[in-house]
Amino acid sequence: MKTAVVHDWLVTFAGAEAVPEQILKLYPEADLYSLIDFLSEDMRVRLQGKKAERFGVSRFGREFREFMEQATRKPQP
Repeated sequence: MKTAVVHDWLVTFAGAEAVPEQILKLYPEADLYSLIDFLSEDMRVRLQGKKAERFGVSRFGREFREFMEQATRKPQP
């Protein structure tokens, strides 16, 4: 039986990304899917080095990634 882990947004590693991290520990053979996957390699280690099979908006490329990085950046106090 094939197993898939689906997560909406892999841009940074915060609380929500701990969920697929833990699921992949239980099912290390599972495939990973995400709408957006722009995790850095040092963060990807927590997902067993898996790159998500992307579908949707993450296929738009570098310009979209730069936009998303600016849009998700926390405001400085």
